[in-house]
Amino acid sequence: MSAVQPALSPENQQTASHSIVTWRTVEDMEAGWPVIQQMYTHLTLEKYREILSQAVRMDYRQFAYLNEEGECLGVVGLWLIPRIWCELQVDIDNFAVDSAHQSKGIGKRLLNHCLAFAQEAGASIATLDTKIENTDSHRFYYREGFIIRGYHFVKPLQGQSLWSY
Repeated sequence: MSAVQPALSPENQQTASHSIVTWRTVEDMEAGWPVIQQMYTHLTLEKYREILSQAVRMDYRQFAYLNEEGECLGVVGLWLIPRIWCELQVDIDNFAVDSAHQSKGIGKRLLNHCLAFAQEAGASIATLDTKIENTDSHRFYYREGFIIRGYHFVKPLQGQSLWSY
């Protein structure tokens, strides 16, 4: 398993050419919409805002990778969840890097930032979900020391298609 690279700060990490910032409000998170939209093409901005409004009330946050102009090139959501089986878990959610900037180390920097934050928060485990057909993400997570430890079962409750997720 690869070691977590130390972050300069769990809240904000900066170098001359980029910064990783923490977003805790819907208004801040809207800046990442163009990147999120690439992953969730069916999602509208209005629905995204509605979901974020609920999520931030449950201590959801996002880390965003910004270039020197302040443009969001990558974003990842994060939940801290107390779980009986592992105590405190960090759940990495909605991990997206702008398609024009993939394979440039942005995802690795964001992931390392998430893991450093999780360790500082006292989390004992990091988890995430990725679609079965997203083999590029599987290779990335394997390289970063993640393993498949179980199955994630899904059952739509509102008549929606499983393929819309």
